[in-house]
Amino acid sequence: EELYETEAQVITPEEASSVLNYVEKHKDRSRDDALAFGIFTMLAAFGLRSSEIRGLKKTSFNFETRIVSIKGAFHARTGYANRTKNRGSRRDIAFTERQAKHIKWFYDYMFNLRPHNKYLFAGSRGNGSIGEYTFRKIVWKTYEAVGLAKLRWFTQGNTEQYEVIDSRFKDCATNTWRHYNALYLINNMVTLGL
Repeated sequence: EELYETEAQVITPEEASSVLNYVEKHKDRSRDDALAFGIFTMLAAFGLRSSEIRGLKKTSFNFETRIVSIKGAFHARTGYANRTKNRGSRRDIAFTERQAKHIKWFYDYMFNLRPHNKYLFAGSRGNGSIGEYTFRKIVWKTYEAVGLAKLRWFTQGNTEQYEVIDSRFKDCATNTWRHYNALYLINNMVTLGL
């Protein structure tokens, strides 16, 4: 029997737009909605891994040069590690003036909410980043809201839990945005001068 890797589903531009429009529209509603806006802004703009997003510090951003520095990642068991998946993953990424507007809104929101926490995606308690479960739950809740996932919600041990019943992105909830981002760059190499 041959083994095949799971084929990543690439989110379409229409699906990406529906997600981004939804999080933009609801970002002021609650902390979780603001986090959804921040998460999907980072996914769409940079195609970062979830651990890289959670590892972003407020000092990772330079709004004058419009550069974000990816120097580490935040993992569930070990916390922040000053290393990335591989050597090539440590990188500086430029962002546009338009992207800067969205990033700055989230930056200011989180700074005002948790000024003493060094992480951009500051957890609600302590000085760490948001948890991996919280991150995934926000992603899936957003997909459900725009019709990209069917979930079953239940309470277990006083905690709101979910099960993904159906979604094209079941095995690649955030990875689909890495592929989306890569395809955008490839398709626009000449325009962007890459």
